[in-house]
Amino acid sequence: MECTTVPTVTTEQIQAYVAAWRSYDRAASYEPSLIAGDRVIATGETRYADGNVFSNLFDIEFGADGRCSSFVEWSCTIRARRTATALGREGEAPPGVGGAS
Repeated sequence: MECTTVPTVTTEQIQAYVAAWRSYDRAASYEPSLIAGDRVIATGETRYADGNVFSNLFDIEFGADGRCSSFVEWSCTIRARRTATALGREGEAPPGVGGAS
C-alpha cells in the first residue's frame, strides 16, 4: 500500500470538490461504529448508479471547539461494474461472460 500526504488546498478548491461530489448519482448510508471521547469510527457503504459499490470506514477526531481536527477515510471497492468498453475491448464481452475467456 502506498500512503501519501494531502496538499494544502484553498476554500474555493474544497467548495468545487464538494459540489462535484454532490452531483454524483449515488445512495449512501453511514453510522458510527465506535464513539470514544472526541474520536468516532464510522462505517458505511456508497452505491453509485453505474453499479460501483464502496465500503467505507471513517476515522474522525474532533477538537475542543467541536470541529473536525483529523479525518482519515479508508475505502474499498466491493463490487465494480465491468464492461468490455471499460476494459478497452469494445464489442467484446468481459472475461467469463457469454463464453469469453
